[in-house]
Amino acid sequence: MKRYYFYKRTRDIVDNLKGDVVDFSLCAFYSTKEYSQKRKKEIDQFHYFDNIYLCLATKTQGLYRLRVDSGTDGCSGHWATSIKELKEDLIKDNYKLISEQDYFRLRRLAFRLVFKHIKFFIPTESAVRNFFYQNSFSRSFYDIKLVSTSEKSNIRNYPQDTVDYYKEKNWKLYDCRLDESYRIFISKDKNYKSNTFEIESSHFRPYYENIWEFKKSCNMDFKENKVNSIQEFQFDRLKKFITELILDRSDLDISKILPKQTNSITILDL
Repeated sequence: MKRYYFYKRTRDIVDNLKGDVVDFSLCAFYSTKEYSQKRKKEIDQFHYFDNIYLCLATKTQGLYRLRVDSGTDGCSGHWATSIKELKEDLIKDNYKLISEQDYFRLRRLAFRLVFKHIKFFIPTESAVRNFFYQNSFSRSFYDIKLVSTSEKSNIRNYPQDTVDYYKEKNWKLYDCRLDESYRIFISKDKNYKSNTFEIESSHFRPYYENIWEFKKSCNMDFKENKVNSIQEFQFDRLKKFITELILDRSDLDISKILPKQTNSITILDL
């Protein structure tokens, strides 16, 4: 089966961080030959087996985001029916085709940088910190959300005249910040290659008026009482477990898609 690798340098960084930030996206596809009953002919079908977004500051501590959807099992598809259509669609989104060697080099760089910077996250001093954990129990997958927040008056360190102006206008300062966020959906069976995870630090998430607004607005299920409030030592222990699990599953095994296609596939797209 043929494989295609794409790279995009993203450009959604604010001006004051330019020159400090490594930011790029990667995506990889393999193709299969499938017979379309609607078209009465054989067409190419393309399947995502790796999709990565990285944004990370090399000089500013605690600024990182990594999103990964990876694995050769349970792949989502792309609508293109030829390599020409696939390239045209991705070029519209500023991707360019690169070699397999360059793709894996950039992929290794993404993981190396983010795991290095996770170790150096420094919370805001004198802030009230909260830690939350949600585990959607599953026999087949680790389905976990882990979050820490900080709350402190004037957490963004505005000048006093700015704070006074906000108060005068009755504007909110939004003094609650999401510090670290971990979201994983990873197969417990190592032989089933399907791993989705997301790691983010405070700089990319919205600020909240207070911890109660955070609970109402975030993507954790507080309403159904599925979220546990935990202690810092428990958060650190779970963070260690999650990062080790991600590191263990970070390699991209493409052995299943290396052989030539040997079976015939028919699409029932009447």
